[in-house]
Amino acid sequence: MPLSYVNYLLESSDSSDHRFESLTSREMEILTLLSKGATNKEIANQLYLSEGTVRVYLTNIYSKLGVNSRSKAMLLLK
Repeated sequence: MPLSYVNYLLESSDSSDHRFESLTSREMEILTLLSKGATNKEIANQLYLSEGTVRVYLTNIYSKLGVNSRSKAMLLLK
């Protein structure tokens, strides 16, 4: 990913601290595993969920964080 694109994403996002407050404990758990590089399948296995359920959680997380991808969500964690 080009550095200019990363800078653009960081500049275009406002303060994200308040965004994390809206996440449930389960969503934070999934986001933490995601930040460690876990795949949907690995998250599902570790949390005893189906992969479909993990996808639904991720969709909700992305919506609450105001992002539309795994990459953008991970950038907010830094």
